[in-house]
Amino acid sequence: MGFESKKSIATELELFIDNDGPLYRSAVRPMLRSQCAKKAAGRWNKKRSITGWMHVVDAGAKKFTREENLPGPWHKVFPMAVRRQLAREYARDTARQCIEHGLKKRRKTKSKKRSR
Repeated sequence: MGFESKKSIATELELFIDNDGPLYRSAVRPMLRSQCAKKAAGRWNKKRSITGWMHVVDAGAKKFTREENLPGPWHKVFPMAVRRQLAREYARDTARQCIEHGLKKRRKTKSKKRSR
């Protein structure tokens, strides 16, 4: 699998992350819920958001390289600049994704005491 440019590398990785079910459930959805809750509470920080999304993008890059049997280590196949740019895009799109997926801040409910 040959990539023609850094943009094609980023697009391919983004499509993989968004369409891989187990990765989406284990990494993307929890990150998105966390970011939406922080955004709703007014504690969202762009720099920290990028760092969080970097973990997701790195996990996606590792899995993609492993599943496609690409030559070389994952961090050489997907350079840091490409991964960081993709994490920035995910962080930038956080607000839109929160609305799109209907994720809002969870309300805390009082637990009911059980009578024995």
